[in-house]
Amino acid sequence: MMHNQKVLPLFLAVSTITLVCANTMRAMDSQIIARPFSTHENILDFLFFEPLGYTRASEENEQFIRNIQHEMGMDSWNIATRRLSNYAMRLVGRENTFVISTPGLHYLFISQDWFDSLSQQERRFLIGHELSHLQKYHTLKRIGAGIVLSYTTGLLSDLLTSDSSPETKTMINRLTTVGTLIATAYLSRCQEKEADLNAARSLHAAAGGISLFDRFQRECVDPESRFALRRIITTINKIPGTLFYATHPSLETRKNYLEKEVNREDELTSPSLLAHGTV
Repeated sequence: MMHNQKVLPLFLAVSTITLVCANTMRAMDSQIIARPFSTHENILDFLFFEPLGYTRASEENEQFIRNIQHEMGMDSWNIATRRLSNYAMRLVGRENTFVISTPGLHYLFISQDWFDSLSQQERRFLIGHELSHLQKYHTLKRIGAGIVLSYTTGLLSDLLTSDSSPETKTMINRLTTVGTLIATAYLSRCQEKEADLNAARSLHAAAGGISLFDRFQRECVDPESRFALRRIITTINKIPGTLFYATHPSLETRKNYLEKEVNREDELTSPSLLAHGTV
């Protein structure tokens, strides 16, 4: 008991010293000194997100993202924008942007050099897509769906295997696990489509999305990221039968429904419709 009582204060002391040192090092960075991190950010960084990236995005990119937030009616959302670290880019690929949602604070990680190489319309669509995940509460919905699926499949498995042999129980458990994976992947694909269309409609950026996906098809395999998850997932998705496990629609599918969105916008703004007061 005495040992545990000594360990906790020591852990708290080390944690405090680490946070102070981290803040001191960040204050030495001229790009950050005028924009200090909040206590909330420091704690989350220390516990979880430091390896993904702790440097703020450039002032220009932060302003660009705030403008997109404003256009989407998300001014009140507390979003911290960070540059992806070299470690994170090795893990997920150089051509990547993603959001992580936590209570009271959301993180938007961008690969800044790659982001800066995009056209304005491509950047508008990309940021709109990521913010749509927050706006539509996709993380909470996935968590809720996961809980419901786990409970339902567990209950179903118990009902089906109550009087079965061990081999039958094993087989049914495996089938319910596969079913859960397929259902979760389907929900993820639906959410990606919803985020695509929400960004396209909120920002009138469907053309930017098509251009971005064309770019992905040309550049998504980064030769410097040999172990990137993007490379592994891209390879797996080429295997027949793995479509059911894909978390994102194919790039061709995404371009197709965005092209329909472009056509819809063209029809809504056509001179004939405007002349008749339809729009």
